[in-house]
Amino acid sequence: ETSTQELRMRLDHESGDIYGEVLVGRHEGRALSDLSPIEIKELYLALKETESRRLMEAYADRYHPKILGPKPEDSSAVSPEMTHGRALKVLGLSTGATKDEIVVAHRRLIQRMHPDRGGSSFLAAELNAAKKFLMEE
Repeated sequence: ETSTQELRMRLDHESGDIYGEVLVGRHEGRALSDLSPIEIKELYLALKETESRRLMEAYADRYHPKILGPKPEDSSAVSPEMTHGRALKVLGLSTGATKDEIVVAHRRLIQRMHPDRGGSSFLAAELNAAKKFLMEE
């Protein structure tokens, strides 16, 4: 799970499904899955935080491809605040995970989330950053 001031998102590590909730504004308290494609686009345009926009891009790429139009070149950039706890959450691991468990979790998720397989550039970059962070500890 990851949150910003505007959104809360969760990736189901088994299915690859993305769940989200709007935390502020006109759609506060609503699940992203309950929003129409037009509402998704309106919400995206109203988001102020870069991280929120990247999360929405990942969601839209998965469920409403092309609705947001072309993305800026840096839209796949990893958020700068990768931490040990966040890296574990991104990969669906627990504290004390071994290097082998990190590699296996990354491989399993990247196969589902890679842009070449219909996934999102942002999520693939997050998975790669989480693996790198944990492997370098």
